[in-house]
Amino acid sequence: MPDTSSNLSDGIVRIHLQPALALTDRDCIVVLFLGANVPEKNSCESSVPLSSGFLVSASDKKVADLYINGSYSPALNGPAQYSIDSFVTLAWDLPGEKKSVGPSTDKRTDVSVWGRLGFSGQVNTDKRKAVDPDSYSFSPLFQKILLAPPQPRHLQGILLNYSFAKVEFDRKANDLNFVTAPTVEFPMRLLPFSRPISRTTRHVAILTPILGVELGNNFSNLLRSDGQGLLFRALVGADATYNYKPKLLFFQGFSITSSYRLRLPAVDEIFTTVSQSPKTNQAVDNPALTTKPRHSVQSELDLFLTKAFALTITHQYGDLPPVFRLVDQKVSIGLTFMLSQSDGVRGAIRKN
Repeated sequence: MPDTSSNLSDGIVRIHLQPALALTDRDCIVVLFLGANVPEKNSCESSVPLSSGFLVSASDKKVADLYINGSYSPALNGPAQYSIDSFVTLAWDLPGEKKSVGPSTDKRTDVSVWGRLGFSGQVNTDKRKAVDPDSYSFSPLFQKILLAPPQPRHLQGILLNYSFAKVEFDRKANDLNFVTAPTVEFPMRLLPFSRPISRTTRHVAILTPILGVELGNNFSNLLRSDGQGLLFRALVGADATYNYKPKLLFFQGFSITSSYRLRLPAVDEIFTTVSQSPKTNQAVDNPALTTKPRHSVQSELDLFLTKAFALTITHQYGDLPPVFRLVDQKVSIGLTFMLSQSDGVRGAIRKN
């Protein structure tokens, strides 16, 4: 128990904490008054944030704004495959009025009521012996928290992500798309059950349904050099995450993330299967134009060696734009570096 002392001349009660109550892994200390003069409000809204930098360590891939993964995938009947996959998403508040997002038990994040403007980009490598960037995407980005309940039970909020001028390019297939893509996320807290998430919560589980559309134009592809023209896809999916923080010296915890996406083209669009050439033993693309639904599933286990570096095991199946090249049960292991913006909206809304 802490020692207390008081000075009647200045009216101050001083609390002397024991070493066991060190604040290195705590958000704040709440003092409860058990007498007649009970304060009307007692909270930790003024607690000091874990880090005040522009970029801080990310708890998992789904909240990361800067993500770099280098991986190795063993292959049967072929050479080993190496890849480097990365993405960056940075946004800044638009000028004007701000509102606070986050529960009273943690440091709130002030965000603009008008939203945030920034950019997003992604680079993925092809699955081949030599690391060689294969597909790229870049877009200006608008983000806005549409709903942030002050005391949510399960739904933490509603978040709009709008890539309003997205360029998708696949070098191998010479495929070029221009897409405008609004998506809406509905993060729902599964763990903890009865209290908001703080920086020191050990078990966190979140399920995020996603709805969106992708509308644009294909300027070129492997079958038609002048492009296919109009693109329109409906998008549905969900992200599931589970984080555990054991607070050990040489192990910062782990996260499990899994994503599912279903794209439903309204008009014919490139769909690519892959076969192996019997002569060269190399992978060969087999493109076709179809409205076939495109499924993709990716799961990732991150074992955090430090707060930002993790040993990562990834499983992937399905097809992703722009050429929807089928990835058939790929398992890889590698190292991942991930950071998030300290004032990012995904991190703010997930505290609820």
